[in-house]
Amino acid sequence: MTTAAPRYRALIADFGGVVSTSFHGALRGFCVREGLAPDALERVFSLEGGAQGMLTDLERGAVTQHQFIDHLAPLLGVDPDNLLERILADLDLEHVVAEAIRQLRRNRIRVAVLSNSWGAGPYDPYQPYDLASRFDVAVLSHEVGLRKPEPAIFELTADRLGLDPHQCVFVDDVAHYLQPASALGMATIHAVDPETTVKQIHRLFDNCPNATP
Repeated sequence: MTTAAPRYRALIADFGGVVSTSFHGALRGFCVREGLAPDALERVFSLEGGAQGMLTDLERGAVTQHQFIDHLAPLLGVDPDNLLERILADLDLEHVVAEAIRQLRRNRIRVAVLSNSWGAGPYDPYQPYDLASRFDVAVLSHEVGLRKPEPAIFELTADRLGLDPHQCVFVDDVAHYLQPASALGMATIHAVDPETTVKQIHRLFDNCPNATP
């Protein structure tokens, strides 16, 4: 006897690299424009003696954007003025994924965005995307003092959706963020490219009530 596929009731989507175009591509584009090695920013972010700890603090809302910029700019040897805006200048809405999310909402599937954020003031990187109109729930790490991959932020997102984790699908372009979501019972999608991501979303939600076939 075959078992029916689970009936998922919500999609939880990462922002950078899922709802938006490639986050890592934006970092590399910034480095090229600034005359740095293409991976300079990613290397600085990955080093404990670089910006790794400060980045984690920024994502949790424990330091301000100004404090982060004051730390990061000298490490890179770049002008601090409007630094976060310059780093994220290449980000844009990923329209293929955005349309899939719109279809889910139209078919009464709840949707949330879950982002390790860089704060919202004085620069708000989310402002162009109108998250409030696109999503039922937005969980930004700097607002809640938690960040991926901490299990509590996934539990919080499911709770704000009014659902159990096993009723949710989580999609992220960072593979190691998927494991804690999966451990809580969420189905997971590793976002490698937008078209494949959307195909996997449709596959998982095909058996949901009112989902688009």
